[in-house]
Amino acid sequence: MLDEGKKRNGKQAIREWSDQNHFAANVTLEPTKAKKIGDEIVLTCKLDGTYDKTGLPDPLLLDYHFVIVDDKIVRLSIF
Repeated sequence: MLDEGKKRNGKQAIREWSDQNHFAANVTLEPTKAKKIGDEIVLTCKLDGTYDKTGLPDPLLLDYHFVIVDDKIVRLSIF
């Protein structure tokens, strides 16, 4: 997975990223749009939570680019 320009590979690395960047910050995602582009599904979400919002747009919208193979996420990039 790719987030904030950093790649994380493997279940443990992704779990650590998720624990720190989502669960610890009480992040909520509100889907606002979904579309398919080639082999990717792009889900635009409005984020909120207890993270430092200094300098971030309000609302904060991020695009989650998923590639799914055999019902499993094989790639996730967040922009």
